[in-house]
Amino acid sequence: MAFMIKNSFKLKFPISLMVFFIAWGCYLQPGTPRQNTTITILETSDVHGNIYNWDFFGEKEYDQGLAMVTTLVKRERQSDKDLILLDDGDTIQGTPLIYYYNTPGFADPNPMALVMNNMKYDAMTIGNHEFNYGQKVLDKFINDCEFPVISANIVKTGNGQPKYQPYLIKTVKGIKIGIIGLTTPGVPIWEKPENIEGLQFKDAVATAQQMVKELKQQGVQVIIALAHTGPHVEPLNSRDAGEWLTDYHSWVDKGYADLSDENFAIKLAEKVPEVDVILAGHAHSTIPMAMIDGTLLTEPYKWGRGISKVTLTINPAGKVIEKHSEYISVKGIAPDSGILQLAKKYQETALEYVNSEIGTAVGDFPGGRQARMADGPLADFINAVQFEIAKAAGYPADISLSAIFNNRSMLRKGPIEISDLYGIYQFDNTLNIIEITGSDLVAALEHDAEYWTLSSEPGEDQFQPSGKVRDYNWDMYSGIEYAIDISRPVGQRVVKLTFQGSEVRSNQKFRVAVNNYRAGGGGGYEMFKNAVNIWKSTTEIRDYMIEYVRQKKVLDPAEYYVQNWYLINGSVIRDK
Repeated sequence: MAFMIKNSFKLKFPISLMVFFIAWGCYLQPGTPRQNTTITILETSDVHGNIYNWDFFGEKEYDQGLAMVTTLVKRERQSDKDLILLDDGDTIQGTPLIYYYNTPGFADPNPMALVMNNMKYDAMTIGNHEFNYGQKVLDKFINDCEFPVISANIVKTGNGQPKYQPYLIKTVKGIKIGIIGLTTPGVPIWEKPENIEGLQFKDAVATAQQMVKELKQQGVQVIIALAHTGPHVEPLNSRDAGEWLTDYHSWVDKGYADLSDENFAIKLAEKVPEVDVILAGHAHSTIPMAMIDGTLLTEPYKWGRGISKVTLTINPAGKVIEKHSEYISVKGIAPDSGILQLAKKYQETALEYVNSEIGTAVGDFPGGRQARMADGPLADFINAVQFEIAKAAGYPADISLSAIFNNRSMLRKGPIEISDLYGIYQFDNTLNIIEITGSDLVAALEHDAEYWTLSSEPGEDQFQPSGKVRDYNWDMYSGIEYAIDISRPVGQRVVKLTFQGSEVRSNQKFRVAVNNYRAGGGGGYEMFKNAVNIWKSTTEIRDYMIEYVRQKKVLDPAEYYVQNWYLINGSVIRDK
C-alpha cells in the first residue's frame, strides 16, 4: 500500500504541473497580451497643404502646419514609440504651396507626401478636396506616399469594386487594429464631373457595416473609422470642451451641411456600434472628446493647428475597456527644424511664385466683415471678373454672385501680388453659367438672407451674422438691385428685387455666373443645383483673377463699385 501511495504521488504531481503549464502556455500564445495594453493614436485632418508655420494669406508666421505638428508627434513618440499616426484627408489643396506643386510643379515630388513620409504616417483617408485637381494629381500623390491612402466607399462605376485600398489592418503591441477609410458622399455635389469620372461615392455607413464584418472575420480586435466627415449636430457652445461631453440628443443643427449625409459621424456611431473610435474631419471643428452611444468621437480642427490624441486601454481578452481623447494645440511650440529644412526649397519656390507683382490698386478694396455688411468694391470686383469670364466664353451672364471667404484679406492701395488674390479667393473653384428663373432667384436671396440677424444688445451694430451660416455662404450679387429686411421672418426678407429697373417676374429667365460649389447646391442652394447648366470652366476663378489683373494692370475701386443692394431694419438702411 505504501508503495502504491508513493508512486501515485510521483505520477499525479507531474501530471498536475503539465496541465498547469499547458493551460498557461495557451494563455500566453503569441499575440495575446498578459495585461492591459495601452494604444495611442494621433490624428491630423484638413491640413490643406500647410507645412511651414506660415500663413500665405496673411503673409506672416502662424501657429499651424506639419512642421509644428511634427514636434508634437515626436514628443508623443517618446512616451509611446508604437503610436499610430493618421491623417483624415483634405490634405493636397488649400495653399499656394500645394497649388503650385499640383499644377506647374506637378512633375516634382509632392511636398505633402514627402513630409508625411518623413513623419511616418501609418495611413490617410481621402477627403473631398483631394479631387480638386483631378484623379491624375491624386494618383500621383498616392504613388508618392509611403503609406496607404484609404477609402472604402469610393468605388468604380460599373463593377462597384473599391477604387482605393478600403482599410488597413495593423498589429500594435499584440493587438490587431482595423482602420477603415470613409469619405463624405457629398463629393459629387461639389466637384467638377470630369474630376470624379468613373467613380461612385457609396453610402458610408452601409459601407462601414460591410467592412466591419470583413475585419471581424480577419480577427481584428479594435476598429477605427478614419472618416472624412463631421457630426451633423453640435453643442450650442461648441467651443466649450465640456459641452461635447453632454448628451448629443441635445445638440443643434447649425446648418453647415449641404446634404443630409454629408456629416455622418453620429449616424455611423448609432448604426455601427462595433466601431470603437471615429476620427472625424471635414467640418473644421475642434472636438476634444465626445461619446456617441459608447463610440468615441474626436476631431482636430484644421490646417495643422493641433492634433487629436486617442488613448485606448485594452484588456487581455482584446476588449477595449477605456477610451479617452483630447485636443492638443501646436500653439506656442517650435516647428521641427528637420521638416523645415526638408520642405525649404518647396516653400521658397511657392513664396517666390505668390509674391510676384502683377498690378496696382489706386485705392483700397476693403474685405472681411466690412465687405459683407455693406455693398463695396471687393465683391463687385470678383463679380466683374466672373462677368468677363462668361462673356469671353460666349455665354454672357445677366447676374453674378460671389462671397467674401475670410476676414483677413483685401486689396490695399499699392502693388497687387498673386498672394493678394490667393488671399481673397482661397478656394480652387471654377465658374459655371447656369440658367434660373425669377422664382429661383428669390429663393436664393431668401436663403442668402438667413446669414443675418439683428442684435439685441444696445450700442452694437444692429446687423450681425446669425452664426448659423458659414461666411462663405453669404453671397453678394451684381446685375440686380435688391434690399433685404432683416427685421422680417426668414423666408420673407427680400423686399425689393429689380433687374434693369423693372421688377423681377417669377417666370423670367436669367443667366447667372456662380462658382462650381454653389452651382452644385453647395451651402444649401438647391435651386442652383436643379438649374440648367449652360457652361462651365476648366480653369479656376482665382487663376482668371490673376490673369485679369495682369492684363488690366491698374485697378480702381471706383470703377467696380456699384451700390445695388442694402440691408434694412424696417426703414433703417445699412449702406456703410
